[in-house]
Amino acid sequence: MQSFLNKKEKLENVLTKYKKLCNLLSYEEVLVDKKLFLKLQKEKQVLEPIAIKYEQILKITNQINSLKNEMESVLKEEKVLFEKETEELSVLLEEEIKKIEKLLISFETANQNIIIEIVSNNDQESALLLQDISSGYLEFCKVNNFESDLSKQKNKVVINISGLGVYDLFKDEIGLHCLSQNKQSLCQVFVFDNSYNKKEFDENDVEIITCRSSGAGGQHINTTDSSIKATHIPTLICAVSQDERSQFQNKQKALERLKEKVESFYKKEYEAKLNQQRKDQVKLLKSGLIIKTYDYTNENILVKNKQNIKLKNFLQGKEL
Repeated sequence: MQSFLNKKEKLENVLTKYKKLCNLLSYEEVLVDKKLFLKLQKEKQVLEPIAIKYEQILKITNQINSLKNEMESVLKEEKVLFEKETEELSVLLEEEIKKIEKLLISFETANQNIIIEIVSNNDQESALLLQDISSGYLEFCKVNNFESDLSKQKNKVVINISGLGVYDLFKDEIGLHCLSQNKQSLCQVFVFDNSYNKKEFDENDVEIITCRSSGAGGQHINTTDSSIKATHIPTLICAVSQDERSQFQNKQKALERLKEKVESFYKKEYEAKLNQQRKDQVKLLKSGLIIKTYDYTNENILVKNKQNIKLKNFLQGKEL
């Protein structure tokens, strides 16, 4: 149940997006645009099982809460019936939660998160190119209904994007982007797969073992099983607490220590993966390979190993 509560915000977002897609698919301008319709329909199909299941969970939860409220005003002999129905609904709720957690695992595999870094040279033309590239990417996100946010630094823009298959769409942008009239005016584009930055500490993954405390502490600490060893099964990281007399207090302290260790482990693992991606992409950039050449005179973009695209279409988010 705790795992489900941690994911409630994500489920609310899925439900909101699903309803929005259902609404968009009823618009005439979407119905006549076959390419857009098929894309939105595909997104809807991915979200639909989760959205429907979450609505069922909300309905059951409301029924349980309603029964509990009514129970306060019924006669004592009637409470048995209310309690039985509440118990049956609670069992059903647990089953539905297990199902939606499995659906979320599949969804998170398809739903990707990426970080795009665009770094420009110090000249004015590179700065203008940086602005156009970032604008084109943001417009592409809007057109494709991806979530995105942008932050600016000196000669650098960072864009966080999440959506179905976004890494596969943007991975070909990795490399050097330059102006056709001046190859020294260029930007470096990095695209990092950030999908694995979703690991969270979950108490359901923890094995708790009680054991007899050892060491100083007097007669009590040596004769009671108040010591707690908590093991995080996915990582096999352990934490022990025997500082407190109460088993409950030791359990809480052991879980706190374990959570800190596991989160630190996940953070280091995440940073290592990002650093490896950066190293691999720096090698590509050092090779001098030009991915895209922006020809403002003829209003098109020369794309390495791909069909050229119109500059206007790129800036309007229609093509990458």
